[in-house]
Amino acid sequence: MSVANYKRTVQAQPLVPNSASNAAVLAPHVRSVARTQVFAPSSSASSSTDPATSTTAASEAAASASTTSSGVADLPVNHVRITPHGSMKGFISYALRQLEETEATEIVLHAIGAAVNRGISVAEIVKRKYPGLHQNTQIFYTKTVEVWEPTVPGLDKLKASRNQPTIQIVLSKAPLDPSAPGYQAPL
Repeated sequence: MSVANYKRTVQAQPLVPNSASNAAVLAPHVRSVARTQVFAPSSSASSSTDPATSTTAASEAAASASTTSSGVADLPVNHVRITPHGSMKGFISYALRQLEETEATEIVLHAIGAAVNRGISVAEIVKRKYPGLHQNTQIFYTKTVEVWEPTVPGLDKLKASRNQPTIQIVLSKAPLDPSAPGYQAPL
């Protein structure tokens, strides 16, 4: 069994706690994500005798990747997706630039899995560099389901599911509801 024989689809659904106050705070900021990724076999296995009429699986995968939603490009400008591999300085400067140069009244820091601690660090640094920000922090799980569809006949469909810890931090110039769980007053 090779990964090259499967098409991978990832669906992420936030598992928000059953609390009316949490749902009201998260509703404008939380959404589902679906991504599709095609793993192409090596070029030697997909070559054809007529290069003018053949398309390799690699070019099909590139076309598929450019037309599917990655879940990142359609985020609003004031959202910052914190990743485990990105530059902390880049996340901080982007968040500060949104607060200082645009008319945004709030920014939303969103981190999943291994990036949760980085998200907290970015929020604390931004609050110290831009005083007067109200903070509301929500912690929940995101259920991620990966479905691997076979691209060749005779293989079974694979499905993997996992719950990933997620943190969402709203930093706002305007006052937030102080009775909401996760609220922190400005420094």
